[in-house]
Amino acid sequence: MLELLEDGQVQLWAAFEDALCYGAVITEVTGYPGLSALTILFLGGVQFDRWMEQTIEAMVRFAKEEDCSRIEFMGRRGWKRLMEPYGWRETYVFLEKEVGDGQGQDDADREDHADNRASTLGNGSL
Repeated sequence: MLELLEDGQVQLWAAFEDALCYGAVITEVTGYPGLSALTILFLGGVQFDRWMEQTIEAMVRFAKEEDCSRIEFMGRRGWKRLMEPYGWRETYVFLEKEVGDGQGQDDADREDHADNRASTLGNGSL
């Protein structure tokens, strides 16, 4: 991720007050046929009411500078409650199907993977 940040392929938005970091967001500009979007890859933090509005405003300005027509991210349904006051709306449903062992993973590997998914806020958890 550091290399992507250094190359400018992704952006880091961090919310600090004094020496405390309240949250961080990592985004990238995603090109689709006919439009571009600023995609939130990871989003996490605490006390969202202290920093979310300002962070979204900064991301909106950046998205416009990059000719993006939207900002998007995928997460668990709990994010909807948090983001709706800032103008976000649900537009898609994400589906998944387990397909077995996951290429020979043992139970500990699967549990680690599940723990990682649960702690990666922008990729599905709240």
